[in-house]
Amino acid sequence: MNGKEFEEEVSKYLIKSKYKIVKRNFKSKVGEIDIIAKDGKTIVFVEVKGRNNNCPIENIDEKKIYKIRRVAELYLSITDSWEEDIRFDAIFIRNINNKITIEHLEEAF
Repeated sequence: MNGKEFEEEVSKYLIKSKYKIVKRNFKSKVGEIDIIAKDGKTIVFVEVKGRNNNCPIENIDEKKIYKIRRVAELYLSITDSWEEDIRFDAIFIRNINNKITIEHLEEAF
């Protein structure tokens, strides 16, 4: 699986979990947010990390967190959503021998 396929699987997982997908791959000069979703009234900015093997999935470093927060600020300003509750989640997905496992960390950073 590639990054796009991992994001597709995570989108399906979120929809099954009653989230509404608002935007995928929201890009700016600063960086990108993989998935923006709604969990009830909360805007959720999701970072997806995927692997096709048993190697550890790296942590999301401070530089990446900074970029995601900056892009989220841009999204909130463009959509005038400053009054909304927001959350930053990380979803780790593995595909080993065509068996997909997903770990969802709410409020990851």
